[in-house]
Amino acid sequence: YLISVAICVIVLCRMKLMVISARFIVSAVIMAAGVMLWRGMEIHTVALKTIVAFCIAIVYCHLYRKDIKILFLAIKESSG
Repeated sequence: YLISVAICVIVLCRMKLMVISARFIVSAVIMAAGVMLWRGMEIHTVALKTIVAFCIAIVYCHLYRKDIKILFLAIKESSG
C-alpha cells in the first residue's frame, strides 16, 4: 500500500496535478524519524518518550505556525 501511494504521488506531481510543499516533506521525514526512534531504539522510560513526543510537537507547531495563526483568527472571528 505504501509503495502504491508513493508511486501515485510521484506520478501526480510529475503531471503537475499535485503539489507537495517542502514543509510536508520535512514533516514526513520528522514523523518517520520519530517512529524509528520510538520503536527502534527501545526507549523504555515514559519520561524520555514524553520528551521526544513534546520535541516533535514543538517542531510541528513551528512548521505550521502560519496555519495555526489562521485557524485561531478564524475561530476568533466566528465566535465574536
